[in-house]
Amino acid sequence: MTTDDTWTDAHGAAVADAAPPVDELDDRQLEASWAQVAGAMGSSTTPRRRRRLVTAGVVTVAAVGVAGSAAAGVLDWHTGHTGQGPVDREDRRLGGPGERIDLSGDDLAQIIVDVTQDVPFPSDRARRISNHTQYVELRTNAPDESASTGAIRGFTADDAICSWANAWAGAVRSGDDDAREAAAAVLMEAGTWPAVSDLDTKLEIRRPHVTVVIDGKRQRVVADDDTRFAYLTLVQDAADGRSIPAMGDALALNVRCIPGLVPDLPQAIPAEMRP
Repeated sequence: MTTDDTWTDAHGAAVADAAPPVDELDDRQLEASWAQVAGAMGSSTTPRRRRRLVTAGVVTVAAVGVAGSAAAGVLDWHTGHTGQGPVDREDRRLGGPGERIDLSGDDLAQIIVDVTQDVPFPSDRARRISNHTQYVELRTNAPDESASTGAIRGFTADDAICSWANAWAGAVRSGDDDAREAAAAVLMEAGTWPAVSDLDTKLEIRRPHVTVVIDGKRQRVVADDDTRFAYLTLVQDAADGRSIPAMGDALALNVRCIPGLVPDLPQAIPAEMRP
């Protein structure tokens, strides 16, 4: 367990064990609770420590040192930080740059917040939705695996691009030219975000015709060989105009926008995710 004053999942577990039972939260309350926690974990442009929170039926530990010492003997808390990076260029190409994060780590939520602080979002709410979704998906889909901080940051950059495209679409609909131009300017600069450029500096759409054998016959097909953020060029082309359908297609056909991030741009939601 950590020895500083950071509030960890282990501290929370120790407090919860001593707390009286409380009613189970429904989906709406759970989302609101996560938003409160994520906001307290930090939404500024610089990392900061998570503040302690007091919720119904739970009290804070007055002496963290004492509680931490007692909990250390019974709780199997471990960090997701491994201190390990890619072993060679191929490993970096396949898994992404940066530290390999153990996705079963008890501080995964905090790590996601910390490593994505520099990715710009149009609102704190959009950032919280992204952080929450990344945490749930990583924890659910690959809890016993690892992911690079570069990959986590790349997924978050996708979310931010969707968010700014939504802000652009909302401004187009309302006729707010200043807001539209401001959102477009951010999208035009998105290729320079470190979370993007660490993974892709070319932004190239490459779909050459190749020959393949299908059912014993040689056929010419189009191969998708785009670079990681190639779709950003299509988003930027759309942002330079005023066509909301064009912006929706640029995203829906190339990246998975979280529905909660694009309320003003439902065209960006992939068909398989639409209600």
